[in-house]
Amino acid sequence: MFKLKQLRQKIPPERRILMIKEIIIRKLFNGHVHLRDGKMLKAVAPITAGIFSRAVVMGNLSPPIVTGVDAQQYRKRIVDAAPGFDPIMTVMLVNRMTPDIFSGAHEVGVRILKLIPGGTSTGSGEGEDPNAGVALAKLEKYYPVLERAQQLGMVFSCH
Repeated sequence: MFKLKQLRQKIPPERRILMIKEIIIRKLFNGHVHLRDGKMLKAVAPITAGIFSRAVVMGNLSPPIVTGVDAQQYRKRIVDAAPGFDPIMTVMLVNRMTPDIFSGAHEVGVRILKLIPGGTSTGSGEGEDPNAGVALAKLEKYYPVLERAQQLGMVFSCH
């Protein structure tokens, strides 16, 4: 619970439009969370769910979350570990991503395409590996995927 008494005191009475005494935030939203997988997921997800009602879950696992099936399976593991928690799923822009793979992920509820450039974070390996993160110098090759994301009204999030 947040008290706004000090803030109100700094605003002259003639400028106060609405007198708010307090704001109660019951559950917070996390726009960027790493829950990992396996034992770590089972340890972290319940703690996260105790604080946040929803969160954008990063998909940079090893291997990364890329397809709709990947996202569905990961979402199930998250919800099994933290019932009642509402993960907002992402897929990673990796070397093997195509507009069709991305559209399939959108069809099952994925709303964010995440770019973590190759070799900069967990699950974003470098090189020609199909699961490697896309190198910024080669991003132009993935414009068709980004165009599809735009057509679908998706968020393109760069790490």
